[in-house]
Amino acid sequence: MRTWWLVVLVAAAVTPCLSSRGDDLQSGFKKPPISAWPQVWWHWVAGNVSKEGITADLEAMKRVGIGGGTIANIPFVSEGPAPFNTPAWREMVKHATREAGRLGLELGFFNCEGWSSSGGPWITPDQAMQTLVWNEQQIEGGGQITATLPQPTTRLGFYRDIALLAFPTPETELIRPVHDQRPDISVSAGTPIDSAKLWDDNPGTFVSIPCDSAKNGSLILFFAQPISVCGFRLTPGPEWTRDDVEFQVSDDGQS
Repeated sequence: MRTWWLVVLVAAAVTPCLSSRGDDLQSGFKKPPISAWPQVWWHWVAGNVSKEGITADLEAMKRVGIGGGTIANIPFVSEGPAPFNTPAWREMVKHATREAGRLGLELGFFNCEGWSSSGGPWITPDQAMQTLVWNEQQIEGGGQITATLPQPTTRLGFYRDIALLAFPTPETELIRPVHDQRPDISVSAGTPIDSAKLWDDNPGTFVSIPCDSAKNGSLILFFAQPISVCGFRLTPGPEWTRDDVEFQVSDDGQS
């Protein structure tokens, strides 16, 4: 008998709690708390910030439902009145913190200037973020081989070997490289280019392709006979400003 009453009492106690949580969930969707609002990167570009601008930005965030931002200190343009980590910059951070607190917003910031958020002159190349590089060489197998492999790209004088892999060359890679087939090359507007830079595997060299008034440009490779293409790699140069690239193929040189 006691057990029966215990079960009923527990059920009676739980039912209102579940109903209350359901009401909270429904009201939370209708009017989310600030802790559930989205947040943004807040770019402070080369110290071009002011207290008036900071207040205006934060009030705009609050007004449109943004719960806060992460201050991203970015260079690349002329330096403003509050360069990163100067007394003026620190005063701007204090002001932003006070204003965010006043508005009930959250605030964070990068621990350095730049995109990496972990760099600085105190970070030596061997401690910096790394990029994986590689090089390859086709050789004739079937016996003992002595060969000097090409040096992969090195940056800031730092390089470390990770692994050496050897495997049978896939049949598709036995096709001669495009540049070995000596195509005729032209670019939009007929501007001459140094075509050797197209295939030198050096990320520090590039060719410039002129664009028309619509900012479109073309690079045309014409082959004397049909070829098979297994891969095409386009490495952006320092002046690259667009990411929409179209690869077209023609069988007759016209369409």
